[in-house]
Amino acid sequence: MNIRHLLHATVTALLAALVFVPPLAAAADADAPLKTGSAADIVTAIQAAQKRLVRESYGQLAHECFTEVDLEQFRRDKVAWHAAEALQNHRKFMEGVLALRAQPERAQTAFVSGCRKPLRLTWAELGHIGRDGQTDAGNAAERDIANAAADLLERLVKLSAEEVQAAFLRKR
Repeated sequence: MNIRHLLHATVTALLAALVFVPPLAAAADADAPLKTGSAADIVTAIQAAQKRLVRESYGQLAHECFTEVDLEQFRRDKVAWHAAEALQNHRKFMEGVLALRAQPERAQTAFVSGCRKPLRLTWAELGHIGRDGQTDAGNAAERDIANAAADLLERLVKLSAEEVQAAFLRKR
């Protein structure tokens, strides 16, 4: 393993651990009860994790894109799982869970299924290489994050509101 990959693995692991550290100003109300939010906040939180943890790709050279080597390290470090676990610290995400819980089961299932997608299409799907797309490896990493978050979401919507609150406070 060369120094670039070692550095990338270290940075990726740190980012996964710190993805959703609340700002200091929010620390005062960190233990405040969750309020019912918006299910859209769930999607926003997942996409933020994808954007933070999967390097933007804009060219074919290794330093310009998320490579297969990056994907191997990403999976070895269980970055997607860590990102999903970190979502339990994210107030807006957890308040979105409360909103989703209030919807009928069929709507919940459809919503969770909709969360299982990458942030960006692959360059092959777009037909060109550019910042608006992603490598196949980057797309797979984004999908891994989305699937890990959706798996967490499936577990959380089955809990009572009190259990969701407890999960939020326990992860802090």
